[in-house]
Amino acid sequence: MEFLYEDLKSKINRKTLIYLLIVLGIILRVVQCLYNRSLWLDESFIGLNVMNRSFLELLKPLDFGQAAPLGFILIEKIVSFIFGNSEYALRLFPLVSGIISIFLFYGIIKRWLDEKAVPIALILFVISERLIYFSSEVKQYSSDVMVSLLLLFIFTKYLEKEKVKFLDFVIPGLIGSLAVWFSFSSFFILAGFGITIFLMYIKKREYYKFRPLFFIFFLWGISSMLNFLVSLNGISINPDLVEYFQYDFMPLQIKSFQDIFWFLKAFYKFFSFTLGLPALRSIIGWHSFTNGIGISEFSMCSLYTRVTLAVIALLVFNAGLIFFVGTYSFFLKSKEKFFILISPFFVSLFVSGLRLYPFVGRTNIFLVPIAFIFIAEGVFFLKKTIKSKIISLVIIVLLFSYPILSSGYNIIKSNKVEEIRPVIEYVNDNWQDGDLLYVYKFSIPAFTYYYERKDLKHLNIFYGEIISQELVDWGKESEQLIGKNRVWFLISHNYKFGIKSDEGNLLNYFDKKGVRVESYKKEGASVYLYDFQ
Repeated sequence: MEFLYEDLKSKINRKTLIYLLIVLGIILRVVQCLYNRSLWLDESFIGLNVMNRSFLELLKPLDFGQAAPLGFILIEKIVSFIFGNSEYALRLFPLVSGIISIFLFYGIIKRWLDEKAVPIALILFVISERLIYFSSEVKQYSSDVMVSLLLLFIFTKYLEKEKVKFLDFVIPGLIGSLAVWFSFSSFFILAGFGITIFLMYIKKREYYKFRPLFFIFFLWGISSMLNFLVSLNGISINPDLVEYFQYDFMPLQIKSFQDIFWFLKAFYKFFSFTLGLPALRSIIGWHSFTNGIGISEFSMCSLYTRVTLAVIALLVFNAGLIFFVGTYSFFLKSKEKFFILISPFFVSLFVSGLRLYPFVGRTNIFLVPIAFIFIAEGVFFLKKTIKSKIISLVIIVLLFSYPILSSGYNIIKSNKVEEIRPVIEYVNDNWQDGDLLYVYKFSIPAFTYYYERKDLKHLNIFYGEIISQELVDWGKESEQLIGKNRVWFLISHNYKFGIKSDEGNLLNYFDKKGVRVESYKKEGASVYLYDFQ
């Protein structure tokens, strides 16, 4: 790594590099937001709650089974009250959170990492495809990262003090108490810090510090319980959510090889999807991504798919190896900082074992900055340990290749999910008197968001209630469409099960009942015009 760094240093100094990286991070996040992609299903859940509820009504459990921090949802309401309910307005707070996170992350790593490891961590952070994406999504995950980094930044300042006074506990106590109202995941950061500091005081026999420490714990505890009653009461025992995340709760007891395999899958999913290798899900499908792909399934994949999976596995293994090397290096350098950083992982796993919070994907996005700190430390440690320049180069290429390509691609093209807005506009532009629009069940929330914002009241709409797996009931529902000569079938968030999907099943059914006249497709959303006469 040294030869790479020295070459870079001869052209621009380290400080200039830091400034350039910060500017790059801001540009990547702003550009992604300016693409103004359509709200997809989950975003529309938040958007409709914000649009259709008053400030006081947002204190009640949210519609659509949503769980969002009260602070986040109130800020969204304030922004929409001032700027309206457009996609840009709803994404303003996540964008600001993403930009602030860059500065907080730099404030942490410049104190906790060697100066030569700082650019490595910062590069990983600013070009992270996941962090860039969530900076323009109407969900709380970008602010989760910001709040977690704010807490770590405060704890960093706390640890730098040789003598800690009672007043030094007040700021962490108050900010921690507020943090849980803006980010559910802040609990894991607070718990990790609290446990670490408590054990540290016991080891050093600094028992006189227990009193102010317990004062902090009291504030955090009271605030967390109130937050649970207001924002989370009933969500943790919601059977639909528990079933949805059933594969993402850690087994508290190891009773079989399947329980052991859970940890391997959780590790793999964290270092692939959460850290920024989302191509894995699109290649093998969500079901296999969630439950693991078996040997028989792997053998049935095409050669291209198998090679791609092998490459992704290599990238994940490389990142994971560097991560664990970094944890080892941190443990040797500073056990206090090591436990503060690693403890949120263990707290998250334990809470998932209690089936209170899933350990998966976007719910773990707040752990990504911590992982990048360990990875940067790992690269720096390997650079000092490995003398071979070729091996160092291979490690660097494997680590940075996908993130760089992904961030570059996302400048050219938006990271679109379900582009339902242009599909609705197409229907509206081609609408004729007597037309009927059938809206697929899982498209209704996103469609409703745009229906309420745009002048679409002239549309004659039939809202679907059944998915194609319930073919008998769906057949009865669809009979109401027969006999009409112009029926639009709009679908987004296509539900897939195995190799089949609702869109495929429903189109096959429609094709038998009528004639497909035309179609219009965008990323993750489509509309088809049928004649059923």
